[in-house]
Amino acid sequence: MKWVSLHTITSVINTNKDPSIKEIFVIFFLFLSLGSYATPVADMAQKACSNPAPFILVDVFKIESVTYGHQALETEVGAIDVDGDGINDVLHGDFVSRVFQTSGHKLERFGLRAYSEREIKAALGDLRYLISIGKIPKPAGIIMPISFSLAPEVIASKYLSIPSTINNISEFKDKFQKKVLEVDGPGTKFIIIKSFFDSFKDLGVPFFVPAGNNYSTKINMSGLLGAEAVGATNYHGTKIAAYSDQSAITTIYRNGDILSYPVKDGIDLNLDGVPDFMYEELSHQEPLVINRKNLNLPILENYDSSVPEFFMKSKKFNTLYGISDESILTQIDLDFGEYIHFPSGHYYRKNEKGEMIFSPIISTSFYTQYNYGTSFAVGNICH
Repeated sequence: MKWVSLHTITSVINTNKDPSIKEIFVIFFLFLSLGSYATPVADMAQKACSNPAPFILVDVFKIESVTYGHQALETEVGAIDVDGDGINDVLHGDFVSRVFQTSGHKLERFGLRAYSEREIKAALGDLRYLISIGKIPKPAGIIMPISFSLAPEVIASKYLSIPSTINNISEFKDKFQKKVLEVDGPGTKFIIIKSFFDSFKDLGVPFFVPAGNNYSTKINMSGLLGAEAVGATNYHGTKIAAYSDQSAITTIYRNGDILSYPVKDGIDLNLDGVPDFMYEELSHQEPLVINRKNLNLPILENYDSSVPEFFMKSKKFNTLYGISDESILTQIDLDFGEYIHFPSGHYYRKNEKGEMIFSPIISTSFYTQYNYGTSFAVGNICH
């Protein structure tokens, strides 16, 4: 339970429903044991988020203007569908930027032309130099939602003389960093990256990276080389997300499940009723089921089933059960009318052309898209 933090407790408490007996027990247990699970990285994050200076986000951007660096040249690598119509709308940095801004903290952007080793090295070098000479005021922290990972057996065979696992790798952190220099030599990728992390640490600027979406099959190299790796919890912050890295390198977790809720003028990412993306920034097309790339429907905790039950009682909808669109599609015959799915609240119907479309019921209980990853958990560092 190293992932427990005050964020977890407030995430459980801040729901629209009264907590269940199970949740009350969890909250009680967490309050009793919070002191045992506080970590230096959690303290570092809290201090950074209390700092009025802006964070700097290093990534690729298309619709967000950059403060430093360049707009992206690539338009598809790292692209994200925001509104659930199966069409990519923005780049990775654009999405992380909007997720971060829901915290209300100031943000500046350092744009990469593309995701490449050369571009990342150049950007971090420029950023380090400009901060060191005062051309860029010292930021509260740096976020780079890009992950480098290696399998533990590769690390063990190449850099360590003893077996390393996801659970004991943090014990060999210092030894690994020394062996990298011996094995790879000066000027190589990991040595350069480590020098950047060391420099930012010397400047008093915390550097946050995603822990990785490999569950625990690989080791996060940025965390091993000195950055602070952020793992992901589920939407309500009550447990570590199944996809998130859970190795000993990762000691801080934030919500990595981002749901897109339609509101009057755009897409709301944090249920405050205010659009975080305006529809004119998005493709905003009819969401044909055949176009949907994300087949997983997350089962939300504290889901209010009374909403679809109300519609079912009106006999307007047939009922579907299942955890993926693939299984749902086998149950649907649209000639029998419209269908609503439990527990997501998605419903399916035909459009005027007779094509099958996926639609939300326009309510804060329903969402049109589900994006997830430890990159978005980093974007939630100040929540």
